[in-house]
Amino acid sequence: MKVLHQFLVSKELELKDVAQKLLQILKPGDWVALEGELGAGKTTLVRHVLFEMGYKDPVVSPTYPLLVEYDMDGQKIIHIDGFRLDGKSPDPWDFREWEKDILFVEWSEKTRLPRSKFKLRIRLEIVEEVKRSITFFSV
Repeated sequence: MKVLHQFLVSKELELKDVAQKLLQILKPGDWVALEGELGAGKTTLVRHVLFEMGYKDPVVSPTYPLLVEYDMDGQKIIHIDGFRLDGKSPDPWDFREWEKDILFVEWSEKTRLPRSKFKLRIRLEIVEEVKRSITFFSV
């Protein structure tokens, strides 16, 4: 695993730069594991990525529906939250449909998604109440 980029942000507005850098890396079919404790900003980062792609509607947390799908002019973005899963029971979806889609998966270790499909890990860490460390790792 290799560190690709590291950011220290203290304002949500600074996530725009992080999202832009991420969009330079991502391509159709890439899966991204988002790691970090509750409140670290995983869903907020996905929201900024979608906004940078031109999405205008509200971006919701997938915690309760488990999966939210966004269509960006034919490019699907799938946002999954495995927090409520146990990692043992079958996942409630068929990942084989997502060959050309970009996936963001929170709490991926609680899913049964194949680890070999992930191309990138992003670790979000709370440094202080308003500061976050965000690190991109290649997988």
